[in-house]
Amino acid sequence: MPNAMIDEQRGVFLKQRTNLLFQFSFKQKHSTTVNNLKKQHKICSTQQQILRTTKLALFKKKTIKNQNEKTMFELKNFVAVDWRSGKDRCYFFFKDTNTYSKYNNSEDRVTPGHPKEITQNNWGDFHEHAKNLRFGFSADRIVGSNRFEWDADILWLFYYDKQTPMVCEYDQDKDKPVSFTPVSKSIWSMLLPYFDNIIAGTFWERPLRATGKTIFRFILNNGKYLHLDWHSKKVIIDDINDTTWPGLGPYATYADDQFITAVQIDGDFLVSDSYLYIFMTGNLYLKYNISKTRLEGGGVRNVGDHWSGLLDA
Repeated sequence: MPNAMIDEQRGVFLKQRTNLLFQFSFKQKHSTTVNNLKKQHKICSTQQQILRTTKLALFKKKTIKNQNEKTMFELKNFVAVDWRSGKDRCYFFFKDTNTYSKYNNSEDRVTPGHPKEITQNNWGDFHEHAKNLRFGFSADRIVGSNRFEWDADILWLFYYDKQTPMVCEYDQDKDKPVSFTPVSKSIWSMLLPYFDNIIAGTFWERPLRATGKTIFRFILNNGKYLHLDWHSKKVIIDDINDTTWPGLGPYATYADDQFITAVQIDGDFLVSDSYLYIFMTGNLYLKYNISKTRLEGGGVRNVGDHWSGLLDA
């Protein structure tokens, strides 16, 4: 083979080898860069999580300090439910003391003389189950014994009877319980697999017509939520994040340790927004705008500053 041809092939070989070495070197550098970026992102996420936890801890410490001057309840082991019949209000069941408080929404305060003992006289046959209440919420017109009435208001109270998950159908219009049913045999049987995980339920979207959407949402204790379409009876489980619950994601991470209960308060029909108030440990709460799907007020709030009488012993 002529020397010129050999030199030409040698040059081609050297050029190919150089290209291969350059490509290999680029891939190594690119891989290292990607890995470094992933590590930096992980570090930043961890730092943000620590910062949120620290801020919440400092807020709790400040709240407790401000409350030392007055004897108040420490809100724990309680369940809040909404009441739609007549004047809208909320009820708070304090399970450790077997007492309850009635909160008038229009007056923004607890009714004088509360908390009161839970008895047969004020809660009928449900009174013996109040200590085992897990969560509850109101619904209208669509479910229950009188579901064909236009303005039928039902309070659904979910509790344990020994080892059995139960639900009480409480007629708000007649102010008495009308049924006690194992969840497995009730119209809420689809909730049974998640019974121990549910922190609170809310009537998220109600129909203006019988053919409209009827949606319930349930906050779970594992950073997730349950979406229930009542007409299809389809249950969807998803993460609570800034897409599904804008603003609530960072707090849901600690739901198991810090979320206690939640209650819905609706505004005037077609005028005001509806809100879900999520109560947390340390006498704190979050105000979530259901109508606009956003967290209000920039984060945690002090119960003592906004729920008049609720912390009074």
